[in-house]
This record gives sequence, structure tokens and C-alpha cells, in this order.
Amino acid sequence: MQARFVSLRGKKLTSGNVALYLNRQENGKHIKRYLDKSILSIETDENVKVRNQETIKRARTIADEALEESGNKHGYYYTLQVLAKHISLYSGKNAKLQQVDKDYILGFISYLKIAKNFNYKRTGLKR
Repeated sequence: MQARFVSLRGKKLTSGNVALYLNRQENGKHIKRYLDKSILSIETDENVKVRNQETIKRARTIADEALEESGNKHGYYYTLQVLAKHISLYSGKNAKLQQVDKDYILGFISYLKIAKNFNYKRTGLKR
């Protein structure tokens, strides 16, 4: 049976840093999978802050892929809702399909690279 539940979590280390891991539920058991090179460091300067942001972005991508592999339709629904929210933020509420061309797609990709990573709890959408 495939995992139906996937979340990204962190464990505080004795150093004060945080190790990121995936928490999955498979066959009724919770399984932790620590992510390679996914340690958040104490932010002492701007470079560390940027590295932490990149680490979180990478970890969220891994978590999204694990959620997709799980076959969890609930997660897929919210992914579509977040995509709609990003399109609205990028194009405005009156976006038209006729606007979509190569330049639009390239611009949207650039926007996504710097956009806030929403999850279903922060979209303002009701369950």
C-alpha cells in the first residue's frame, strides 16, 4: 500500500540547527525519512538566510513529489488551488486564456521562482 499522508517536518539538533525530514504514513505506521543536505542553520547573516531559503525550497519540492507519488487526491486538489492562486496573483483576477503565450509562460516561471510557497493552510481557501 502506498503512503497516503506526507508532511515536511523538522527536528531541532543540539547545535541549534534543524534537520528536515519527510513524515509519511504507510500501512498505519509513521515513517521518518531525513533529507540529505537539508539542514537549516542558525541565521547569523544574509548568506545563511539565503541558503536556508534554498534548502526549504528544495525540501518542499521533495515533499510535493512524495505527496504526488502517494496518490493522495486531497493534496492534488490543494495543489491545483494554489496554482490558481498564483495565476491570479501573477495575472490579476481577470486572466484570460488568450493571454497565454511563450512570453507569458516564461514570465510566470520567473514569478514562481521568487513567489511565496503557499500550502493549503495559507491559501485562504476553505477545505
